[in-house]
Amino acid sequence: MGVALTKFRCGQIGLIFRETPTQDHGVDGEIELLVDRKATGRLIATRVKCGSSYLNESNESGFIFRFDKKHFDYWTNHSLPVIVVLVDHEAEVCYWGEICSATSERTGLDYKTLIPRTQTIAEGSLQKLIELAAPAIANSSFQIVSEEDQSTGFARRISKYIRLNAGPDSWTRSRIRQLMLQMTSEARSSEYYRNEYSEVAHKDREADVVWVYVYRSESDRNLGAYIARSIWVDPQLPSEHRPMSFQGELDPSGMVINWNEQFEEIVRIVDEQRSSKAEYVHFAKAILSDLVPFFAKYQYQAPAEGTNLDFSEFGSVHETMVARWSKDVFPPHECERLGNCLSELLALLDNASIFAERLQAEKLSSSLAQFQRYINDAYAKYRDAEYELKLIN
Repeated sequence: MGVALTKFRCGQIGLIFRETPTQDHGVDGEIELLVDRKATGRLIATRVKCGSSYLNESNESGFIFRFDKKHFDYWTNHSLPVIVVLVDHEAEVCYWGEICSATSERTGLDYKTLIPRTQTIAEGSLQKLIELAAPAIANSSFQIVSEEDQSTGFARRISKYIRLNAGPDSWTRSRIRQLMLQMTSEARSSEYYRNEYSEVAHKDREADVVWVYVYRSESDRNLGAYIARSIWVDPQLPSEHRPMSFQGELDPSGMVINWNEQFEEIVRIVDEQRSSKAEYVHFAKAILSDLVPFFAKYQYQAPAEGTNLDFSEFGSVHETMVARWSKDVFPPHECERLGNCLSELLALLDNASIFAERLQAEKLSSSLAQFQRYINDAYAKYRDAEYELKLIN
């Protein structure tokens, strides 16, 4: 009853209240501020207590709320500001007060705080809640490199990939954690859909699963060298639709954060193995040169000859490309865009090789159509790589 009424009162004044799994951690939910009906990532952790027993001890100013040292330590060290909401379910009023060192008084082994009578979740206290909410990390401090919709028919699933910008503020773990909370909150209200089918299935529905990946640079992302990654799963999502999680730090919001302890080592090793500009340009030119007759045959002859075309050569050319990449030639920073083009080109050829093998075994028009689609996409990426190579030269 207390949680339901808190959620209702928040909704009346334009706030979102989301219940969170607590496992007796000491937080029952989060209040999020909205601007123009959009999530801001500015959050307040909330503990809800309901019933007359929590309102019995009072004075003219408000209600005395008592708690032990365990909860004092937890709330005062929380990454978000924390409030306690005392719910009078008969009068349908939600009183609230901030829990911090300044508002808490020690009483022997335990603590107490005053929850003001004048502070209710209502229009009159909205400004105080706005001022209390955790400040949002400025958009200039980071860049959302990409957002992906990986939804299934049963669950809305969103991923965000974040690159940190260099600046005067250091990226401490606490600040990165706050950014991930902010991005998770935004992703839950995302209006991005990968196609019309996903939009029809999940329109106006909050995300059930959110992944956030934080990187130092685009090249680190290509290496999989994340600084931190997180996953949040709606506790109401049935177990059969929940994705595999990972080990990490459990935030009171239910978000699990996995810090990459090998991050610096991965980046150091790769930086040591990066090619020089001249070496990488030579490598790229050799690959693009090898592909000229390859595209001449499989992009231009395939539409004319169809399934009668000999696809056996495709496999040997593809193996040559894979062998080149297996040498772990890492591009220098000034060639990263070219490196990305070549990596995507190889991935498209990988996909095309699957259908080339099928066409060798069985001449199906459906396999030919898929093969041609991947070859055309690979050729487009080949032209992008040529363009990037000209810019470097």
